[in-house]
Amino acid sequence: MLKSDCRSLATLNLACFSVCLHRSILCRAVQRVLFTRALRNPTSSYVQGMNELMVPFLIAFLAEFQAVPPLELDVSEITTSQFHVAEADSYWCFCKFLGVMQNHYTFGQPGIQESCFKVKELLKRADSELYEHLTNEGVDVLHFAFRWLNCLFLREFPAKCIPRLMVNHIFPVTRFQVKTFVKDTYLAEGDDLPHFIEHFCLVILLKWSAQFKEMTFQSIVSFIQNPPTKRWTVSEVRYFPQMH
Repeated sequence: MLKSDCRSLATLNLACFSVCLHRSILCRAVQRVLFTRALRNPTSSYVQGMNELMVPFLIAFLAEFQAVPPLELDVSEITTSQFHVAEADSYWCFCKFLGVMQNHYTFGQPGIQESCFKVKELLKRADSELYEHLTNEGVDVLHFAFRWLNCLFLREFPAKCIPRLMVNHIFPVTRFQVKTFVKDTYLAEGDDLPHFIEHFCLVILLKWSAQFKEMTFQSIVSFIQNPPTKRWTVSEVRYFPQMH
């Protein structure tokens, strides 16, 4: 599964990163990081979707050497030694990142199951009318929140928004020279990341609450599977995390 996931990077929402990377080099680096982590963490090993969480780190660290935004990276200017440094830094950050969500990726993924329950409870308190409508239509939170929580919305947003979500605050004082990506990120949440993601799920549901209340089961599921977030800009992504 790991090998096929890495080979299929071009089909992911992050595919536009490949315009600035030689895909074979990217895939080998991602494979090495994921394989090493899986060996050192047998409890969770590898879960499908981890490759999508890994790629933004590698892109960001490579872009650091050119002091450009990640999507403007020109890999032809990256040396082999720089690529190895970026790969090592990516491994450390990726492991640190997953460390706060370890039970999201162990057998049965109990962390995601618990977070889905919490999203349901949050929605019940925040918008009981929407909660009742979804329940009456037979729409369970697991129908959509599981993917959100597993891939942390990386499949829901365009690639230009991913650095805003993922790689701005790897350290309290960022070492990146890319000044356009300096706030409102997952990593800034630290150990509170699971709670942040749960509230992010709630905010997404509340944004389209009025529309959902007019929809039937099939329309709701279709909308959630193809949300308009895929057309969002960085400024819109910047606004949403602040609402939690």
